[in-house]
Amino acid sequence: MGDLTVKKFFTAAVAAVMMVAATGASAATGASAATKTFKATVSDVTGPDELLEDLFGTSTGRTLTLLVTFDTDVSSGATLVSGGRRFDYDVLRSGYDAFSLIAPEKTLDAVASDGDVRTQDGIADRSLDVSDKFILRSSAFSPDPAIYQILVIASDLDESKWSRTDPISASLLNSLSVQSFQLIKSVTVNGSFQDQDVRSNSVTWAEVPAVPLPAGLPLLLAGLGALGIASRRRRS
Repeated sequence: MGDLTVKKFFTAAVAAVMMVAATGASAATGASAATKTFKATVSDVTGPDELLEDLFGTSTGRTLTLLVTFDTDVSSGATLVSGGRRFDYDVLRSGYDAFSLIAPEKTLDAVASDGDVRTQDGIADRSLDVSDKFILRSSAFSPDPAIYQILVIASDLDESKWSRTDPISASLLNSLSVQSFQLIKSVTVNGSFQDQDVRSNSVTWAEVPAVPLPAGLPLLLAGLGALGIASRRRRS
C-alpha cells in the first residue's frame, strides 16, 4: 500500500470514527441532559375483535409497547391553563419529543406537536395546587390517521407522589395509581362514523437505557493509531 493510499485510508477511518463517536454520544445524552426515553408495557388489552386483529393479527393478542421520549423536568416549557370554556380545572401541559405505539402487526408514530404530557387538578384557581391526573396524550398518527387518539392516564394522584417540579422517572410513573391505556379509532359502521377503542388497566413503565459508545471503539482507535505510526515510519 503506497503512502498516499495509506494517508487517504487513515483520514477516512478517522472521520468514520469521529462520526461513530458523535452518534454514540448524542444517543447516550439525548437532545438535552434531561431528555429520556421510557417504555410502557401495556398488557391485557381488550376491545372489538377487528381492532385487536388490526394490532395483533389475532383477536387474542394482549400486549403492546409505548415508547415515549420527553424532558423529564415536567415544568420545562410547560404551559398552565386554567378555567375557561374547555376547563373547569387547571392543567399543566408540556410537549414531548417522540411517541410510538408498537404492536405485533402495526407500529404507529405520533405527531408530537399534536400531543402533550399533562398533570391536572380539579380546581380552576390558576394554580396547580392539587394533582389528580397524569395524562400522556396524542391525537395524530402515521401511517394510520383513522386511529386518532391514544391516552395513558394515571388517576388519583396526590402531592406526596407528584408535584409540578418532580422529574419524571419510571419509578414515579409506576407509583401512580389507576393507570389506564386507551386507543380510539374512528370506523365506518352502516355508512356512518363511530368511535371504537381498545383499552387496558395494566401499564408498566421502564426507562430505556441510553445507547453507549460502541464497545469496540477503543480497539479501533488503537489500531488506527498504530497504522498512523507505521505510516510515519515508512515515510521517514
